[in-house]
Amino acid sequence: MVPLSLAQSADALNGYYTNLYGYYAALRALPWYSQILITGLLSIISSIAIPLLAFVLYYPYWIYLRPRYFSPFRNLPGPPVSEGHWFWGEAIQLINKEYGTYQTEWNRRFGGKPGQPGFIKTVGPIGLERLIVFSPTALRQIMNDYQYTKPPFASRILSQITGHGLLTVEYDVHKKMRRDLNPAFATKYLAMQYEECAPALAAMCDEFDRLIGNKDAEVINAYDVVTRALLDIICLTAFGYEVDSIHNSDEPLSKAYHTLIGLQGGGNLAALIVILSLPFGVGTAFIEGLLRKNDYWLPVLHKIASASWLFYPVSVLAEYVDSVGTIQRIAERLLAQKTAEAKALKRLQTHDASQQGKIDVLSLIIKGALDAETEAEKTNNGKTARKMDARECKAHIMTFLGAGHETTSSGVSWTIWLLANNLEVQRKLRSECLEFLAQSSSGHPSYYELRELKYLNAVVVESLRVRPSVPGTFRKSTKDSYLDGVWCPKGTYLAISSFAINTDPRVWGPDAADFVPERWLPEETHGNSSSVSAEWDPTYSYMSFIAGNHHCIGKNMAQIEMKAVLFQMITKFAWTKVSEDQTIRGDTAITMKPRGGVPVRLRRLTEEDYAAA
Repeated sequence: MVPLSLAQSADALNGYYTNLYGYYAALRALPWYSQILITGLLSIISSIAIPLLAFVLYYPYWIYLRPRYFSPFRNLPGPPVSEGHWFWGEAIQLINKEYGTYQTEWNRRFGGKPGQPGFIKTVGPIGLERLIVFSPTALRQIMNDYQYTKPPFASRILSQITGHGLLTVEYDVHKKMRRDLNPAFATKYLAMQYEECAPALAAMCDEFDRLIGNKDAEVINAYDVVTRALLDIICLTAFGYEVDSIHNSDEPLSKAYHTLIGLQGGGNLAALIVILSLPFGVGTAFIEGLLRKNDYWLPVLHKIASASWLFYPVSVLAEYVDSVGTIQRIAERLLAQKTAEAKALKRLQTHDASQQGKIDVLSLIIKGALDAETEAEKTNNGKTARKMDARECKAHIMTFLGAGHETTSSGVSWTIWLLANNLEVQRKLRSECLEFLAQSSSGHPSYYELRELKYLNAVVVESLRVRPSVPGTFRKSTKDSYLDGVWCPKGTYLAISSFAINTDPRVWGPDAADFVPERWLPEETHGNSSSVSAEWDPTYSYMSFIAGNHHCIGKNMAQIEMKAVLFQMITKFAWTKVSEDQTIRGDTAITMKPRGGVPVRLRRLTEEDYAAA
C-alpha cells in the first residue's frame, strides 16, 4: 500500500468534513420534530454502541489477560481463574455458600505454604481482584492505618442500616467521634447499666416458661425470644428507652427496627444494593430525599409498589423509608429529652449523671458534649465548642441498634445452637452457674461476679470465635503501599474474613473448627499453650470484634449481655436439637444470622439436672 502524500491527505480530510457538513445541513433542513427524532435515535445508538464497544475491548484484557499475565498479584496463591465464572469470577461461589466457607477452603488449599505471604488472591465480577488477608503483620497495618478505608459500596450499604456513625465514618471524624464516645463505655457505667437488665432478663425467662406451658418440653425458636429480650436491654442501656418488645411487638421502635433488620437478607438487600449502586451517588441522595419528606412520599411509593410485582424494589424501599423514618423521629424526641435532662443536671451542678440515675450511653454522651462545650467557652469564648446535633444523635441511635443489638442477638443465638450440639459443654456450664447460685446470697450475679465465671467466659469467647456475628469486613487501599512485603497499588480491595482467620488450623490446631471452650482455660488439656501454634497472635488471630482503629467499642458491653442471657437460661432451662439431623445455616448480610432462627427442644430443669450439675 502506497502512503498518501500530504496533499492527498489534505484532500481526503477536506472531503470528510465536506460530507459531514452535508449531513449536518441535510439534518437542519428537516422539520424540527424530525431533527429531534433523528438526534434522539443517534444518541440512543451511541449510548448502546459505545459501552458495547468498550466492553468488547475491555473484556479480553481485564477479565482474561490481566489476572493471568499482567496483574501485580498474578504470582500470589489462590483459586485458578478458570475455576470461576467467565464474567462473575468467584462471586457466584461465594454467594451460594455460607460466608467464610470458601475463604476457609481456599486458605486450606493455597495458604500457609513455606515462604508464601499470608494472602489469597481471588477474582470477582468483571475481573476485579481482591486479596483475602491472613497475615497478622498485614492485618496490623491495615487495621491501624486510616489509608485503608471501607470501600464506598460497603459504606453506603452499612450507613443505610446503622446510620452515618462510628461504623461508617473515617479519618479525623472517626477519631473524634470515638474519643467522644469512649467515656460512656467505661467499666463503672457498664456495671450500673448491667443492673438495668434484670427486668428484661426475667421477662425473657417468663416468656420461655409460658411457651413451654404444661408440657415436659416444647420446640421453641430461641432466636425470636432472645432477639426481643436483647432489644429491650439495648434500648434501656444505650438510650434509656423502654420498649418491652417481649410483651408488645407493636411498639413503634420495636416494629420499625425489626422491619429494618428483615430487609438485610436475600432479595430485600439486593433491591437496596441496586438502588444504592446508582452512579454518582444518585441512589443515596434519592433515599435521603425520601426520608426528609417521607410523609409525602410513602403513600406514593406504596401505590407504585402495589401496581405490579415488577416494582418489588419499590416496596422494599417503602418499608425501608417507613422504618427508618420512625426510628429517626424517635431519635429526635430522645435527643430533646436527654438534652433537657442533662441541662437540668448541669444546673444542679451534679457532675456525675449516675447520681441521678442517667447512666444510659446516650445520656452520658450528651452530658460529655455539654461539658466540653462549657469548657471551650471558658477557655476561648466557645470557638472550638463541640455541639451534638440531631443528625449525629440519629447516627448514634442507629449504630447502637444495628451494631449493639443485632450482633449480640446473633452471638447468643449461635451459642444456644452450639450448646444444643454439645450437651457435655452445656452440662459443665450449668454446673458452674448453679454452683455460683448455691454460694450466692443474692441469687443474681453482679457485673463483676459474672466476669469471674471462667467457663461461662470461655463458652462466650469460643462461640464468638467459631461463629463471629460479623464474619468479615472489607478495606480499600487509598494509596500505593506494601503489605507484609506484597505490593498493593492504590484501589486494591482487601477482604478480611474473621470466620476464616478465627478457624485457621495453622494457628488454632487441627480442631480449629470445633467448639472447644476448654482451649481458653490454661489448666485444661486444650489450654492455649497446647492448642495454638507459634503463629498465634493475641490480637490478629481472633477477629470477632475486628481490631485496631475500628475495634468494636462495645465489645465489653456485648460480652456481658451475652453472659447475662446465657446465665439466666442455663440455670432455668435445658435444651437439645429438635432432631439428630437438624442443621442451621448462617444467613449473611450485615451480620451472620441463623437462617430460620434457632428452633430447639426446650424444657425446664429437673431434679436430675440439678443432681448432674
